Amino acid sequence: MEDLSIWHSLLSGAVGSIIVLFFTLLKETWNKKERHRALIKTEEIDGKLNLVNHSKISGGSKIIITKEYNEIIKLARNRGLSDEHTGVFNYLSIKNLGPKIILDAVIKIKIIKQTDDDGIPRKINVIIPYIEEKEEVFIPTDSDKDTEKPYSIQSIIIKYKTAVGEKLKYSCKIKAVKGKIKIIEIYSRRFLFIYWRINKIKSSNLSWNYIVKH
Repeated sequence: MEDLSIWHSLLSGAVGSIIVLFFTLLKETWNKKERHRALIKTEEIDGKLNLVNHSKISGGSKIIITKEYNEIIKLARNRGLSDEHTGVFNYLSIKNLGPKIILDAVIKIKIIKQTDDDGIPRKINVIIPYIEEKEEVFIPTDSDKDTEKPYSIQSIIIKYKTAVGEKLKYSCKIKAVKGKIKIIEIYSRRFLFIYWRINKIKSSNLSWNYIVKH
């Protein structure tokens, strides 16, 4: 009986140690993911071609040259226009708020013309291999075919990975409600093949002026 009691005590202690170790490792893995969980901020801005002389642009920012934007650049060059002497164009700003780097960002933007009867959205799909912490990239949303009818962004979905392999998703839905623009942003993380919501932010359209540094 004493031998059984000893073995029972040893087994209980071993099982208890394994359980403690398991939860310790689980907590450390979770904390490590949180330390690398980079968040995204999106914003619509306008400016000249290539955002020349824009007060918001800092050194190191990038503009993604889409097929549509390349056509716009060609039209401007064929007309002998420099970046400073073009009209105003629209861009979607995507900023990595940090912490840490964003990897393999797959970006899907749906754009709808406000006067179309069919409501079929135009799509912009972009893949960015990495976005450094605090880095900002700009995706032109204009097309050379959008000169006659106003349009607006309907939705933004960005799927990406962190430096430790965690899969995250940022989604943004934008719609007009009673004359006001309503924005819903959702941050999710992937676990067991499903994206689980981390945070949800509701806001409305705001306006402000950027402060120019002299």
